[in-house]
Amino acid sequence: MNHDETSYFTQYFEQPYQPNYYQLTDNGHKNNTYTFQTDYVYPFDDSTKIETGLKATLQTMNSQSGYYTKSDSISYWINDPTKSNDFIYDEDIYAAYAIFLSHFDNFLYSFGLRIEQTVTKGNQVTINQVDREHYLDFFPSATIGYKLNPLQQIQISYSRRIERPHIWHLNPFVEYIDYYNVMYGNPNLKPQYVDMLELGLIQNFSKFTITPSIFYNRTTDDYDRITVLMPNGIIGTTWDNISTRYSYGFEFNLSGETFKWMKLSLNGSYYKYIVEGNKNYSGQTQSDYSWNARLNATIMPMKPLSFQVTGFYRAPTLTVQGKRFGFYSIDIGARYDVLNNLSILFRAGDIFHTMVFHNTSSGVDFFFENNMNRLSQAFSVGLQYKINEGIKQREKPINNEGGGEDDSLF
Repeated sequence: MNHDETSYFTQYFEQPYQPNYYQLTDNGHKNNTYTFQTDYVYPFDDSTKIETGLKATLQTMNSQSGYYTKSDSISYWINDPTKSNDFIYDEDIYAAYAIFLSHFDNFLYSFGLRIEQTVTKGNQVTINQVDREHYLDFFPSATIGYKLNPLQQIQISYSRRIERPHIWHLNPFVEYIDYYNVMYGNPNLKPQYVDMLELGLIQNFSKFTITPSIFYNRTTDDYDRITVLMPNGIIGTTWDNISTRYSYGFEFNLSGETFKWMKLSLNGSYYKYIVEGNKNYSGQTQSDYSWNARLNATIMPMKPLSFQVTGFYRAPTLTVQGKRFGFYSIDIGARYDVLNNLSILFRAGDIFHTMVFHNTSSGVDFFFENNMNRLSQAFSVGLQYKINEGIKQREKPINNEGGGEDDSLF
């Protein structure tokens, strides 16, 4: 499978105290992903089987930033090569997994292991600097369940996952946000690892399922943005592995066909979290309660036509340096099936333009408050033609992030 994604955006600002001098930054991003995967299932008998598989994900990301200046005396933009950047990041992930599944009487259990070899290369084309990294990880998982009756099951599970930095977290080139603020990545940033323990009840009804559960998570090498006051008085923002995070609480999930004309997936959690700083923030601890919610509803008023509404809310949380405020976003979509394999699609993202990242941070001799509006409000219309729907398979626990994706039709 190949996935190619390209995006560009431009920002423009004037320098204070210099009314005749202007600056412009033009940023572009390209992403090429190739995925190869094979799976094998061997049944020992009707109650026991083993599942194995291999997966290779080869990804190349290219981030280009052009920095231009002009003044009233020069009517055209002039590129400044000392502040422009071309960064290419290659990330190859080779994974293998095996899962043993069995059941007897009312007991069900599974034990698995996923092994991943990650090879990365960051190439600063502008200054001809290359950074390489490779690491081997092991991700065990285990689940034990007991059927209370045909519609109820209680289970306890453990799993470990990895969350890797994105290209903008790693690119060390300085990006000029405005005259007073710059942003740059950290090529030494490491992945963060999450150990998850969960005890839950699965309650099935005729058309839908509810799953209340309690959980405990520990995140090591937790990476987050940090703010520093630079010698020239400019505020710099970068990322670092600055803490260990613990969280425990309650989660609730509802999914299924709540009505004949609507499919609904609703998820929410309420939890306490503790953030313990390390490195330069050793000894600093923050703790509080927070919550979040996510909704995905598909409405089908008639057979060829369907609508979808998705949304989420993230409550405020404390960080090692300050606070990250809450925000929400809502997307809508529509789909009309012209033929069995041909559909017209419409999607509107962040329709209320509420993806505003508001945070505060403080340190020695500074306090910083930041509001950042993402270019998240977008509209698209397209055609989808299915050549071969293929065989639908149950998702294997081999995903890079250890989790699934939204059930999106659009």
